[in-house]
Amino acid sequence: MNDRKYFTEKQIYLATFLAGPIAAGFLIFKNLRRIGENAYARTALLSSIAFTIIFIYAIFRIPEEMLNKVPDFLYTAIITAFVFLIYHASIAKIIRQKFEAGAKKASNWQVAGFSLAGIAIFLLAIIPFAIFSPVFPGEKIVVDQRHNIYYDHDNIANEDIQACAQLLSNMGYFSDDLEPQSVRMENTGGQYRLIIPVDTSYWKDPGILNALGDLKESLIMATEHDYQVVLVFWKLTGDELRKKI
Repeated sequence: MNDRKYFTEKQIYLATFLAGPIAAGFLIFKNLRRIGENAYARTALLSSIAFTIIFIYAIFRIPEEMLNKVPDFLYTAIITAFVFLIYHASIAKIIRQKFEAGAKKASNWQVAGFSLAGIAIFLLAIIPFAIFSPVFPGEKIVVDQRHNIYYDHDNIANEDIQACAQLLSNMGYFSDDLEPQSVRMENTGGQYRLIIPVDTSYWKDPGILNALGDLKESLIMATEHDYQVVLVFWKLTGDELRKKI
């Protein structure tokens, strides 16, 4: 008697919801292995890993402004649609027949275990993108071989970027004594915006705020453009906080 247990379609979607496509890929892989389709099992698992990497790459490449306009449910819908296609293209009919013949459902504890493994792999896949992806979009000018000013090439004059770099060095933000820093300059149509990453613990510090106010006035005088200075901080969740100076 064949006492093999199989993961149901609902369990696979639950793993997808909890932990993403890799967890679902593990469950489909196990089902395929249990019916002897080892080659298809490897293909399904590798497809889920490849999809995850491509998905993460796309998220890191899409500008923040566009990402903020995308409703959260759309990401889940895209991932679920991928899992649906993989499951129904590879194994749905066979597994349905197995259950109709009396096969037993695999344990939900196994679903939880594979979900945890999927989350771990997903986080590991994010790390290289987080480390090597630029802090800001656009082209960059390197200052003192350590610090970076990101900008859009078509709408900001080079002399204005150089003036910003000099003033940031004068105030000590671009310093050899600090870790490499990155800022971004934007032209919002008649006004420049300087975006500076600063930990939120400093956002109410009077000394920091006075120095940033002086920087803003100096930038206006040096470039003859109106300026807005914006502090930015990214939470571990990926959420972005901003404060205008």
